[in-house]
Amino acid sequence: FPEKSDSLFFFRLNIFKFSDIALVISSIYIFCYSLLVSDKRWCIIQVVIWKIIHWVVLGGLLFAQSRSKIYTNWFTRHGRPLYEAFDNWKSLYNYSITINCVIFIACCIRYFDLEDIYDIINKNHYEISIFFTHSKFLACFTSGIALIFINFVVLKWTYDSSGDFSWYYGDFFVNDDNLIKKKSLCYNGIYRFLNNPELVTGYLGYYGCALLCRSWSIFFLALLSQ
Repeated sequence: FPEKSDSLFFFRLNIFKFSDIALVISSIYIFCYSLLVSDKRWCIIQVVIWKIIHWVVLGGLLFAQSRSKIYTNWFTRHGRPLYEAFDNWKSLYNYSITINCVIFIACCIRYFDLEDIYDIINKNHYEISIFFTHSKFLACFTSGIALIFINFVVLKWTYDSSGDFSWYYGDFFVNDDNLIKKKSLCYNGIYRFLNNPELVTGYLGYYGCALLCRSWSIFFLALLSQ
């Protein structure tokens, strides 16, 4: 397997790699479409659709790969090397998780309630700073930012501990002892405290966005996502 750094969300993008170019173009298109569509409920539908794609399609593909190696067998049957199958899977998986995040953020923007903010600013002679100190918004604002920050930090710690190979479920695709140095569980980094940090804290950012938007629709969407 060649040593390289693959794209992770929008980090380490390669402008000469088609999958990365498609990721950027698709993200811009979906984000703009979500902001411009007349009925904001369609944003909720889009989030649910992409969640189903991530859970059912990619989850089913990963399950089938773990059982019968269906993904890698297709490539090897057509004379393609094994690392190319894993490379395509990484692009596909990163595309899915990135689009899910982009469309969720766009949905949050559409459901961000501006009416109360306008009322408070108008009553206080257009002093925008009043919004950040008003008791009605201060708790939601600080809690939302804190949850998003924790989610980001935990995500970074998880990636630092697992690396590209584990992040993209490399053991489902590669069965090479030279790459898999230790097949038993290894507790280092954040895994010393949590067995599954993504499941426990990986959705705190979603709830943080719901607090920033002060929207029950976004809250239930975050609950559904988890």
